[in-house]
Amino acid sequence: MYIGAVAKQTGLSIKAIRLYEEWGLIRAPLRKGRYRTYDTTDINQLLLIKEAKTLGIKLSQLKALSTEGDQAIQLESVQQFLLSIKADFQRQIIELEDKLVRLDVCIHGLESCESPA
Repeated sequence: MYIGAVAKQTGLSIKAIRLYEEWGLIRAPLRKGRYRTYDTTDINQLLLIKEAKTLGIKLSQLKALSTEGDQAIQLESVQQFLLSIKADFQRQIIELEDKLVRLDVCIHGLESCESPA
């Protein structure tokens, strides 16, 4: 499948796909003459990158994941990476919940204050 069709199927721009290739987030595609050709594995990787971005994961974080080598090792690396991201999100939730409690204390304090005459 050529890059234009991949862009349509994934909802990514051609420029983004080329950037992900350049950064090593996807493997260099096979070529048919001057044209890049992509397969189902490439499309799945691009969709994972797109989903990661919607979760707020930065491309630089994704770059640490290797796309080469044994598939079982790759899956384990991805799983560990996702668990790390999940732990970070949970930490952020706790911090935000603490801030909400502190805001409620401030709001309640304002409500109990006498209004200036």
